[in-house]
Amino acid sequence: MSMESIQIRDCQACEAALCDYVDGTLAEELRGQVEAHLGGCPACAVYLKDIQDALVVLREAEEIEPPPVLVNRILFQIPAKESGFLGWLGRFFEPVRQPRFVMGAMMTVLSLAMMSRCAGVPNRTLTQSDIDPVKIVGAFEDRVHRTWDRGVMAYESIRLVYEIRSRVHDWRQQEELDSAANDAAAKDAIKARETSVGSS
Repeated sequence: MSMESIQIRDCQACEAALCDYVDGTLAEELRGQVEAHLGGCPACAVYLKDIQDALVVLREAEEIEPPPVLVNRILFQIPAKESGFLGWLGRFFEPVRQPRFVMGAMMTVLSLAMMSRCAGVPNRTLTQSDIDPVKIVGAFEDRVHRTWDRGVMAYESIRLVYEIRSRVHDWRQQEELDSAANDAAAKDAIKARETSVGSS
């Protein structure tokens, strides 16, 4: 959102515009709105005074010269470029030593551990047969099929329950309609008797 689209209506909008106001980069229209708000809001006026005082202190502070020991330490910790075979080997494996590569490798190990746990690899000291890819994939597929079958059974059960509820609801509606029709027929019969009794 650009500063031109802001309307200074409350303290939050005024505080958002104060940095540009102090720097002198605020548009004239917004500058007038900020000044009007500052004239009527003592809290924002105090906030502006604090900002201006902090800037004065920062401008008057003397520049700090870094100690020579710090510069030497920094220069000493920068690794020197090695030459020859070791330098070439270091540059070759440099991408592998990056944090994102190590993180990716750890996530792969974690994923494989989770997959083996889901596949039902026993929680004991692993042997060569336990990490056989064919066994792991087979156990994983078996677990996936069993999970799929359970999901299908749950879906079918939900569908059956829904159908039963729908039929019971339809029967109740039909029963209410039949009851209303019977009541209407009984009222008509009573009226017919009353009119026949009244006419005789």
